[in-house]
Amino acid sequence: MKRDLDLARKILLEIEKSPVIDDRIDIDIQGYTEDEIEYNLLQLAKADLVELDEIYINESFHKPKGLTPAGHEFLEAARDNNIWKQAKEIATEF
Repeated sequence: MKRDLDLARKILLEIEKSPVIDDRIDIDIQGYTEDEIEYNLLQLAKADLVELDEIYINESFHKPKGLTPAGHEFLEAARDNNIWKQAKEIATEF
């Protein structure tokens, strides 16, 4: 599976705007499969941008609890489309 920076940004934005129900947030982003969302969600959790609830770790699809403080900071920087475009260009050079 490949990391998708645009999907990662969409996941963070979805988590930020979605209500927390039963201590978790349901993620549904049109145009992406559950596997793509799942992989990128786990990558965001590994980067300490998203908090996952341990209860749901063994399910086939993880449910985030919310953004971490680092996730909020990252999202603030990524919210601006011009900054996001520049950051993606730098990130894809590596």
